[in-house]
Amino acid sequence: MLSESDVVRWRVPWFDGRTSFRDAWPAVEARINQVFDHDKFVNGQVTAELGQAIASYTGARYAVGVNSGADALYLVLRAVGVGEGDEVVMSDGAEWSSVAAVERAGATPVFTAKLSGRTRAVLAAHSYGRMPDLGALRKIAADAGVPLVEDGVPLGSRHDGVHAGLSGAAGAVSFAPDSTLGALGDAGMVITGDRELATRCMMLRHHGRTSEVPGSAPDTSGPAAMVGVNSKMDEIQAAVLLARLDGLDGALARRREVAARYTSRLTGIDGLGLPAQDVWPAYVVAADRRDDLAEHLTRAGVQTVIPRAATSLALPVHPDLSPGQIDHVCDAISRFYRGGRA
Repeated sequence: MLSESDVVRWRVPWFDGRTSFRDAWPAVEARINQVFDHDKFVNGQVTAELGQAIASYTGARYAVGVNSGADALYLVLRAVGVGEGDEVVMSDGAEWSSVAAVERAGATPVFTAKLSGRTRAVLAAHSYGRMPDLGALRKIAADAGVPLVEDGVPLGSRHDGVHAGLSGAAGAVSFAPDSTLGALGDAGMVITGDRELATRCMMLRHHGRTSEVPGSAPDTSGPAAMVGVNSKMDEIQAAVLLARLDGLDGALARRREVAARYTSRLTGIDGLGLPAQDVWPAYVVAADRRDDLAEHLTRAGVQTVIPRAATSLALPVHPDLSPGQIDHVCDAISRFYRGGRA
């Protein structure tokens, strides 16, 4: 197996946000300066402002900033009562991070629609922006009398007018740098319309302390009412996200352009199934000889990601990709299926 060290540099990296961050830097710098002016660097005023902005953008009543997308899902699972010995029914698109969050909560992931007396939640995963069958999953959850939870929620994705993450009890959002809205490190958020669930997530993110409720002062700490974790959002990450939020719709439009160019160039290649969706964290193809294709692309200087699904391969689709880089990826894929060299 070819290792990344065998490639001198990536001609087409999975993510390269230097141009976007350079363009956004004046606004980012101004927001970061606000953090220093406030002299509070974790879970403060800027995090609260970001929560309000994300709630407004998505239509959620509450948006709770946390340390990462993985923590967001873990805290939601805890907040809806998932614990030791329980089972969580997972959609087929769930990635390893979703599985890890379920196991971290003490539960067992179940990848069928089989319900049992131990079923405590149904998890709908938006894998790389692909919308799960929310109607079917809602029915499974309703039949079991358990909450529907969404993971991997891509900002800007909507179904029947409802933003992703709000079709059930809550949604977990990641702000990793390569997300549709990316920080300069890890950050995440829980979006929900349920005040009680939001309150529990606010408590759980701060060691279970009771002062973490909507409307209370964010810099006070009460007694611990439950066993929580330390998963508060860094103010600097919140500042970066607030500065970049105004450009989100433009970035989503650019990702659609990148995806459209992929589709135009790759249509008709035998052995390759192409995706169709509206929001593009990545461009995930269904590929015959997936692992061989991934190695072939690595040799061509193209960085890819292998999802959990057996034939899936995720291609980079970030806004800073040039037409030449997209064409390089497509040319390499075409050569692979024609039996040529990288």
